[in-house]
Amino acid sequence: MKLVIIGPPGSGKGTQARMIAEKYNVPHIEAGKLLREAVADKSKLSDEEKNIMERGELLPDTFVADVLTIRLMEPDAKNNFVLDGYPRTLRQAELLERISRIDLVMNILLSPTEIVKRLSGRRSCTNCDAVYNVMINPPKQEGICDECKGALFIREDDRSGVIEHRIEVYNERTRPLIEYYEHRNLLVSIDGSGMILEIFDNAIKVLENRL
Repeated sequence: MKLVIIGPPGSGKGTQARMIAEKYNVPHIEAGKLLREAVADKSKLSDEEKNIMERGELLPDTFVADVLTIRLMEPDAKNNFVLDGYPRTLRQAELLERISRIDLVMNILLSPTEIVKRLSGRRSCTNCDAVYNVMINPPKQEGICDECKGALFIREDDRSGVIEHRIEVYNERTRPLIEYYEHRNLLVSIDGSGMILEIFDNAIKVLENRL
């Protein structure tokens, strides 16, 4: 299974991707995490590229593709993976076709109002990248990660001024992917506004019908 999960910021792509990957015992490849690891390695990212990420904008397609290609070449991802956070543009979708065959693209739907609500309440772990939401999926202890006890923080691209800009970027550059994958008969859509387990159950039903 080679599954791509797309959707607006705050739609829960990462959570659903992780749960689906665990159920089917395949790698969960999170593009954002790969890029953050690249940011941590100053030799792999220029100052200009760091500033682009902090503004909530998208890094150059060739850089992102290079980072992803390296990961998809690893043995565990040769035949199966769940990919979230990529592609985000039509150009990236075209590059992905050159990197790997895709079996299905799952689009998670979420309204702009819910996007703002989700992102403003999101907290990320400084240590293991676990993600929580203070309203719908809070940690057991405020400010502390359940998994590794690391401190939780608000990512720069989850702050109010950046959220609106991220939505604008999504509508302009990422939303066209829906039509792109529909034309290739690869797209399925699910409602992302419910509870996490409800969304997951619906996602599995859709996958079992298509894969």
